[in-house]
Amino acid sequence: MSRRPGKLQCVDLPPLTGRIRGTTSFGFHVVGESYFQAELRHIRNNMSVAYENNLEAFIVTEPNNPHDKNACAVYIDSFKVGYLPRDAAKDYVTQMRGNGVFGESCFQIRAKLIGGLGERPNIGVLLNLPTGG
Repeated sequence: MSRRPGKLQCVDLPPLTGRIRGTTSFGFHVVGESYFQAELRHIRNNMSVAYENNLEAFIVTEPNNPHDKNACAVYIDSFKVGYLPRDAAKDYVTQMRGNGVFGESCFQIRAKLIGGLGERPNIGVLLNLPTGG
């Protein structure tokens, strides 16, 4: 699917597979957000960052992604806002398969937005996804 610059792309997510109970901190960085700044600005502009920056996000596996069969997209408000880093996505998909989840899946998790002002003009996304370390 090609992106049209400036055109917001809201999608219907697949059915919810489950919820991830993350950590108390938001230390997991999403990648590729620079491609989704219009969506992230739309989300941020429709919230009070001071009071509402504890967002519902979804990790959706993309087993048919032509670039990476382990690709895991991150969505907020039905807008794609980035991806799990390649190595983390591979680990995530491996863990899901180990728990009997194959093909496309959709897991709910919490997220926060960062940046978008001053020296950090791009908006980024942090998840409370548990890490192995």
